[in-house]
Amino acid sequence: MKNLHEAQQEFRRDYVVKALLEAGGNQCRAAEILGVHRNMIGRILSENGITMMHVRETIRRRKGLPEYRRGVPGPVLRSIEDRERRLSQ
Repeated sequence: MKNLHEAQQEFRRDYVVKALLEAGGNQCRAAEILGVHRNMIGRILSENGITMMHVRETIRRRKGLPEYRRGVPGPVLRSIEDRERRLSQ
């Protein structure tokens, strides 16, 4: 079982990523959705090794658009997508 700190970090990471995906990758809009400063979005992403390139690639994939870079979205984003897929079944 994870300790409380690890569970909180995971929740924050997933919540920020979902807000970014909802906001189409716009950090300012995601910050408004979450009621935090834009800098906090970037800090949480960097703490978890997620780049905006990963977020943008995930958005493009969800829209069915071809990837414009060879970068593969990070394992964190893939795990979030897998979890969402399992929950929706």
